[in-house]
Amino acid sequence: MSPTEPRQRPPAAVRDTATRLTPGLKALRSGLQTALARLRPAPHLLVLDLGPAGCLASLWRAAPARLQAVDAAPVWTLTLSDCEPESLLAEILPRLRTDGQPRPTGLLVCSGGVVQASVDLPADPLRPRPPLQMHEMARYEIEPALAAHNALWTIGEVLSARASLGVPQRAAVVQAMAQGGLDERGDPLRFGELALVHGGLSRSALDEALQAQQTLHVLDSDLACGWRGALLRSPQGQRAPHWQVVAMSQALRQRWRTAARGQGLALRGLWPRLGLAALSEGTLTGTTLVLELWPEQALAQRLVDGTVAAVRSEPRHDLPLDAGLLAGLLAEWQVEQVAEILLVVADPQVRHAELVPLLQRLTRTPVRVIAADPRQAALARARALMQALPQAPARRRPLAVPLRDPQLPVWQRPAWRPWLICGALLAALLLWQGVQWAGILSMRREARQLEESLQRRAQGSQSEQQLSSEAQQLDAEAMHLRAELAGVMGRAAGMALVEQRRAMLPELMRALASAIDDRVVLDAVVESQDTDARLGIEVRAWSPDAARLQSYAARVAEAVAPLGLAVAQGEMQAGPGRLGTQGYRIRYWLVPEAAELAEPAEVSASAGSHSASTPVPPLSAARSAPAASR
Repeated sequence: MSPTEPRQRPPAAVRDTATRLTPGLKALRSGLQTALARLRPAPHLLVLDLGPAGCLASLWRAAPARLQAVDAAPVWTLTLSDCEPESLLAEILPRLRTDGQPRPTGLLVCSGGVVQASVDLPADPLRPRPPLQMHEMARYEIEPALAAHNALWTIGEVLSARASLGVPQRAAVVQAMAQGGLDERGDPLRFGELALVHGGLSRSALDEALQAQQTLHVLDSDLACGWRGALLRSPQGQRAPHWQVVAMSQALRQRWRTAARGQGLALRGLWPRLGLAALSEGTLTGTTLVLELWPEQALAQRLVDGTVAAVRSEPRHDLPLDAGLLAGLLAEWQVEQVAEILLVVADPQVRHAELVPLLQRLTRTPVRVIAADPRQAALARARALMQALPQAPARRRPLAVPLRDPQLPVWQRPAWRPWLICGALLAALLLWQGVQWAGILSMRREARQLEESLQRRAQGSQSEQQLSSEAQQLDAEAMHLRAELAGVMGRAAGMALVEQRRAMLPELMRALASAIDDRVVLDAVVESQDTDARLGIEVRAWSPDAARLQSYAARVAEAVAPLGLAVAQGEMQAGPGRLGTQGYRIRYWLVPEAAELAEPAEVSASAGSHSASTPVPPLSAARSAPAASR
């Protein structure tokens, strides 16, 4: 079938058979995948959820890609108050060994020090700019989100999140700050110093809170950024570009990389804590809104087919959550049809049972709780990472901070230029040497071909010489045979002529005799023995009267004409006869008549000689006839 021809639909029987066999084949495939997964134990991954209050570590059995879903619950969990990478891993791994758990092969980190934001970048998601340029634009655009994030995590907020400072104690410290307390040097007292006096805070708790605050704050001068762009549907139904950026401290990222490498773990990525829990619900279709309630802020997300399309947050400032405030966060996105609202409760003070009915009444949209307390929210974030890593498409995976920043190509790095120049020179030298070797090999190949050609020519010349010598021998033999054949043919022609003359001789003699009168004597009839092949039969006659002798020649011409002969080259001279009597002698030739013969020769009566030549056929033999006289 040609590509342009339409594909024919299979017969109905084939389609029915395929429909019946499909469920069985799927079940067989699932069984084989399950058996394979059991035969090959899946690796385990360690997920750390870091916040200002501490860390929740969970161990998960990783799901092989496209074979099975991730487990609904972790294999092992542990809650720690430490937030430092080195000390955390140094404490968790021995606990795993003590509890009889397998050693993890990879590490996934969700940190409150990773900031995410939806930004507007001047680039097309389908054709992004070079990585370095995208990195600079992402750093610039996320600066407002970093400022808001750093302003949110004050030392008071960190102490409250770590439960080191209650609400009354924090109010007392705030009141003391408003009164303007001064230290010994006259500088205004800070919140932490006032908390030591008015909040009953210990120095160790303050130091731990300051350390946690340091991990949460992100400086714009030390940023590691990741970004992702996509064309998503806006609330008005139009497809618009959407860019999502995450950022964290480069120093903190390097510490996590060093700590994981030191413990023999493969660091898979660093993710923000905000907005991950909703992705644990698997594949979401349509538009879904997400509300995450944290002690310090309320976060709202808009998901389109499981992809984050918009993010906004509202600081709480120790204010109680109100359903009206949450409905206001979502009001702008409810101009389109919303499938449901997912609620994630990460604040232990929030009672979701009272909040859900009010929120449903205000938004007129179903509300579903996927995490009712901070622990469930942390496990939902870990489950989202475990589900997304092997199976989800790249655009639906949670956006992580890349483990390495984009760099210039090697040929554009100043430190690499000398090495590149040396490498280019070496490559040029090797290329030149290769070209020379190729030329040498080509010349050797041509020489070998030329040698073979000369050998073939030499063999051919030898055969040509042999053929030439044989041809020369054959030519010599042919010439010899031609000479022999010419002799044989000449002898045969002579014999034929002799036979012809023998048959013609009586008639010739009678014709000659009939032309003689009483004054003419026929002296001789002689066959020519001259080497000139043009001569025929020579006739000699004598008469005392020249006129009679001329008339005799004319009668001879008339008499021999019926025999096909003619008189030629007549020659008359004065001379004595046989008896010494003075008279005239005539000699003429009887030659065969030919088309090219001129008029009959006239015999001159003068004493001189007259001759006319006419070509005659060659005679093979000379013979003489006896003279006749009367």
